[in-house]
Amino acid sequence: MSRRLHLIKSSRGEGNKLTLCSDTVLRKLADGIETSVIFDLNVLNYMRDVLLFDFHGLCGAHSRPFYDLCDLLKTNGIFIVPGFALGEADEKFREELMSSYENFVAEYAPSFVNSYNHTELNSSKGPSRIFSKLAEGEQLLISVSYLSMLKIYQIQSECKSSTGYEKFDIYMEFMDNLVSMVGAFEVEVAKHSFSDAKTGYDDFDNASKIISDNFKKSGSGEKKLMSLLNQSRDLMYLRIPGLMSDYDYDERLQECWLVTLDEGLFYLSQNIYFHPKDGFNAMYVHIESHPARSKSSYWKYVDNQMDSVIEDRFSKGISTSEYHASEPHLKEILKLTKELESWVLSFS
Repeated sequence: MSRRLHLIKSSRGEGNKLTLCSDTVLRKLADGIETSVIFDLNVLNYMRDVLLFDFHGLCGAHSRPFYDLCDLLKTNGIFIVPGFALGEADEKFREELMSSYENFVAEYAPSFVNSYNHTELNSSKGPSRIFSKLAEGEQLLISVSYLSMLKIYQIQSECKSSTGYEKFDIYMEFMDNLVSMVGAFEVEVAKHSFSDAKTGYDDFDNASKIISDNFKKSGSGEKKLMSLLNQSRDLMYLRIPGLMSDYDYDERLQECWLVTLDEGLFYLSQNIYFHPKDGFNAMYVHIESHPARSKSSYWKYVDNQMDSVIEDRFSKGISTSEYHASEPHLKEILKLTKELESWVLSFS
């Protein structure tokens, strides 16, 4: 977990690493655009720790997120969305996390006022941490990401002697031919997960390892399935702010950010993000260029393979067909997730 608070805008112009400040937020608010900030679960956990152990017990680098968080809450005009993270939390901790969030804000940012129409927190409600117990609507929403995490884990477990190239080919063949759904964020995770060679660029290699480690949590059996579900929710943390940026809520457009202490998510968001185009904020993605991607044989291969598959799917009309991402299609994907869940349980 990072010792820094990361602010991520997952829908932005190419190379445009924006910052949040009161002047910009208030100017947008005057233009009818609300700035909403989604809290990751680790931020709520950090708030709880500050209150439990007293801030003075957090010294040195561990205190930096505290100051960053207080500064964020003092940004005039922003609205906070903590409820999404509560759904990821274990049910027995939700009430405590909800209470610690409210107490933290009251103690360290008493002037903060959330939107008048924000959704009230409810500790008794929230999605399960087990995929099969989720409502069908949420299963359909997260099915592609979850299936991808299951497949990456299976490949890593069964193909230990295979090269990164071979593992990536197995993954892409599965997603393209059998699943018939190729998510750019999931593919980017697969690229980093299967990478087995140094590029010679320390900044890129270090970031890639952090991304890979972030999507390589330990566990077995049911705990492994819960871990893989959390990994798929990490990807939703990047998608939701972009999707909400296309959303008109009570006649106000949303500009959404993610706040997290997760270094892996931060570096992933620096590699891939939504690129506004043709009036859509969350339809097109941009992969940030880096010399490592153009000089490393592995990275050139996996990037070219992805581009080739995407172009082929569009040229054949697969990605634009009525069946693609329809309810019947997603229900077929649900069947595949059940098969791989069974494999995880038997493998463990």
